[in-house]
Amino acid sequence: MLENTITYNSYISAAYWALHEPRETTHINIKKQDINEQYCLILFNNSKSLLYNGFQHPQQELLKGLIVKYDKIHHEIDSIVAPCLPKFYNAHENGVDKTIQEFINKGNAFCYFPKKYDGVNIRSYYNEATHQTEFATRGTITGCESEESDLNTTSYTNFGYLARKIAEEKYPILLNPEFSKKFICVFELIHPEAKILTNYDGLEDLILLNVYEIENERVFQFNIKSLKIFSIIHNLNMMDFWSYKELSPLNDYEYQLQQISEQGNWKNTLEEGTVVICTDINSNILYRFKYKNKKYLETLNIVKNCSLKITKKICDDNNVQNWEQLREILYREYQINEEIEYQYANFYLSYVALQNNIKVFKEQLIENFYTFTQFNPTQKEFAEIIKDQPYKSLLFALKKHCTDIENFWSREETKKMIDKIFPIEEF
Repeated sequence: MLENTITYNSYISAAYWALHEPRETTHINIKKQDINEQYCLILFNNSKSLLYNGFQHPQQELLKGLIVKYDKIHHEIDSIVAPCLPKFYNAHENGVDKTIQEFINKGNAFCYFPKKYDGVNIRSYYNEATHQTEFATRGTITGCESEESDLNTTSYTNFGYLARKIAEEKYPILLNPEFSKKFICVFELIHPEAKILTNYDGLEDLILLNVYEIENERVFQFNIKSLKIFSIIHNLNMMDFWSYKELSPLNDYEYQLQQISEQGNWKNTLEEGTVVICTDINSNILYRFKYKNKKYLETLNIVKNCSLKITKKICDDNNVQNWEQLREILYREYQINEEIEYQYANFYLSYVALQNNIKVFKEQLIENFYTFTQFNPTQKEFAEIIKDQPYKSLLFALKKHCTDIENFWSREETKKMIDKIFPIEEF
């Protein structure tokens, strides 16, 4: 979605759409917090189904944490409380290439390359219900996983609490009501309990990504230069840039990405990647998309989709002989944590059982093969002998390669046959 086309009314229209269309259509989760008898806060956030099924309506792209003030008596939206960043896609997905080419064709398009942080998206804003600055996630009004739980809990699932503690220690201006009534700041919460993969060596911080200002039913988004000045004036920690080349031409972005990935040593780290922010000549933000480190994505798949299938692939690719060897690979290559280790340990037990079953099967197959071939039958005679055997295709292949049985099992064709006989899904 083009950010320079998003207006106050864009957010209002998206919110009304989510309130009045059936959830089966919107796939939007809604949470509420009462202010008083007349008003409440409503948060709109995409359901997980959109991650798998894709975004079908443009309104969905504006509802990644939008918070509005709602009039319960008159059944209407009173105002926008906290805008949110729109959905932005990975490079080469969902029309990104077409949009970029259109900007390039028009000319006067430029780009910046801020780091893609591995944390939790947080917004600071003034909350009329609690009468203080709150730190909302995309899915929670106060940053607490359960809105019914104690808002002062020290539970690590309460990202609002973690953000508040960091603000108290490093950025007290965020807790000033006059500041949070005027500015809605978008941060990435960096904390050991907020990361997915990237290890920031215990760092606890709020990284400034964006700032909104709402005035007279207009939403103002700071441009890159204003954002930098704002962070200096208010002593906030703005996002780092892989390359802070002022007004880098957009038509040069692919070369820049290649340089960034090489200079950032992405092959040997778990840096998540970069965001490409497209701007006009005055650094006003037009559009943004993500470019993720391939090593990060590979590791994310290992961690998030922990399964017997992935365990088997890692073990087979690395000729793993025992759990300690697999454990070393997982920690060295993918920087897993103890919880993930426990899951892979269980899958490894299943993998060992699977391999034992396959070993017994191979031994029995070889024994049967030698029984069937003890009188040196012709090909036609051999076919007649094994015609009722359940694994005759494998026996035929074995006869063809019987002079090199050891290498026979490592052939790709043989492996595929074995996988069909022992499907992981049924194990």
